[in-house]
Amino acid sequence: MDFFILSLLTVLLLPLALWSTRNTPCELSLRTRNYSGSFIFIEIFAFVLPAVLIVEGVGTHLFSHFKYNTGSNITFASYLTIYSIALFFITIKFASYFIKLKVNTSISDSSNHGWVRFVTWSILFSGLAIVYFLQIFFDVQHGFLEVLLGDADSIKSVRMYTRYSAKVPTVLFSFIKFCYLFSAVLACTKYFDSKITQRIVVLAGGVYLVTLQGSKGPVVYYFILIFISYALFHEYRISLKHLLISVFFLLFSFLTLLFVIAMQFGDLSAPEVLDYLFVRVGVGQMIGTYEQFDIDLYNPQYILQSLPFSASFKNWPNYNKDIMLISQNVGDSTYTGVANSLFIAEAHAIGGITLVMLSPIIVGFSYLISLKLFHFVAVKAFLKMSDSVRVCTLVFTSYAALTGGFTGWPALKIAIMLVVFTTIILFSIKIILFIIPKNMLRIPTAC
Repeated sequence: MDFFILSLLTVLLLPLALWSTRNTPCELSLRTRNYSGSFIFIEIFAFVLPAVLIVEGVGTHLFSHFKYNTGSNITFASYLTIYSIALFFITIKFASYFIKLKVNTSISDSSNHGWVRFVTWSILFSGLAIVYFLQIFFDVQHGFLEVLLGDADSIKSVRMYTRYSAKVPTVLFSFIKFCYLFSAVLACTKYFDSKITQRIVVLAGGVYLVTLQGSKGPVVYYFILIFISYALFHEYRISLKHLLISVFFLLFSFLTLLFVIAMQFGDLSAPEVLDYLFVRVGVGQMIGTYEQFDIDLYNPQYILQSLPFSASFKNWPNYNKDIMLISQNVGDSTYTGVANSLFIAEAHAIGGITLVMLSPIIVGFSYLISLKLFHFVAVKAFLKMSDSVRVCTLVFTSYAALTGGFTGWPALKIAIMLVVFTTIILFSIKIILFIIPKNMLRIPTAC
């Protein structure tokens, strides 16, 4: 009976989400060909809700990743997930009446193509400069290249060394992520239609950045971002041709994911790779959520992670790490990553059921405030283009995951980080323009 009710509620969530995001920057509409909110829908309707139905339908005993929650609190966590998603979307609708971002339907203007391309290259070079810095001063190795060149047994060993042994401040990896997402979105605009070679090189540079740590998900998300960005800025209307292209692209993304898994776990057989993929894609984004409501992990100090950049200087308790260590019964943090979970899980660990009930409202308001703040600073800094709202929305929604925890939202930690990153890019642009005059870069003097 619970499975039937949850299935019905899941179906009803889609029209609610489409209505709630209508006429907001996070809209997804085939009619208006606005796909800027795609990543919210992908995260919720392709990962979170299917995981709810899978776990509720077959239980957790088929998945070795579940160590604690074997049924006692599954249904309770499932209903809380549905509640939180519904209230999050309703909050987005309500907040949009007060936090306004006007979407310009003019996709491209011809006055500053050179400036936008220059900004794109500046963002990419900023990311590459940080990678070079990490390789020189932290001995960070490129995850994919190390395996491809035969200098490492698996991506996982390189990834664990880079994440924990190299002692790299996490903010630097966050900045690299910001750079490859931002440059990819801009490269897919019409500003690059006359410079196809430049577009390919920028996207290839993004591939180098996204594969640095050897993580699987970001690689697939990167290619999906390219597809969505190109469709949005070229106003693709869904047709049979585009459906076939989408199928091909999804197949390519799936094969890419298989390739990455094989590189990470070189000793897995083909059936084991498929089984691992089913677990990670099917329920992987929600493992931490279900485990939390059985383990009942509680530590109010987790909220200290919400202080921007504090994790780079102070080793505060980390919920996503703790839930993974406890649920997987791992004693050494260097041999495991972090658990993915919807924001309600960390909210429960910080403030119990009261904060769980309030968290969708907090996250919903913070989501739009953060997007508006990021857009405001980006436009003031360097994003001189007609469709800046959609660009910033794609960058923001692909950067800020709802399954990344709760602490990124209460104190606008994510927004502040993006503002700082944008300011760093601005300084990079100023330095380049100081060294190389605008006329040599063929940039309009008005920009």
